[in-house]
Amino acid sequence: MVDFLASQGARLKWIPSYPDYYSGKPGALDTSRTLTSELFDLSKLGAWKSKLPPSFLPLPVTIDEALHLPWMKRSKAGQKVLAKIAFRTLVGKLTGKQLLGGGAGLQAQMVNAALKAGVEIRLNAGVKEILVEGGRVVGVLAEVDGRAQRIAATSGIKHAANAGNLVGATA
Repeated sequence: MVDFLASQGARLKWIPSYPDYYSGKPGALDTSRTLTSELFDLSKLGAWKSKLPPSFLPLPVTIDEALHLPWMKRSKAGQKVLAKIAFRTLVGKLTGKQLLGGGAGLQAQMVNAALKAGVEIRLNAGVKEILVEGGRVVGVLAEVDGRAQRIAATSGIKHAANAGNLVGATA
């Protein structure tokens, strides 16, 4: 997935300070395995912009910058980040750009990459089963308009449960 996103121009960022979700378990890392989105201009999605769920933090801020915000009143680093966000917000208002980072930016970049690659994206297609043949994912069984439908995929699937049952299947 990461290679696919990068091949379509997605700008991702490794966050070394973000905690590993599996600390204390076999295979855990001392640093993070978290990849997040660089800032992405949501207006690049055109009509697809309105199909994404609203952002938790609808500001032009990356995850690593957001980690400084709780200290904006007590540290120079926090104040510097706040100034950058305020400046980006103002520039966005003047230019019509809607920059997002974090999870919302990552979802937007995934949709953008899929559209660039010609992936068929279906909304409101609740995945009921991931279809596996010979140890390989070949598609999904989804509920579309109240009836079961098989959606084939030769290159992979991406199911975003928190994005209104968005399913991408590459043929």
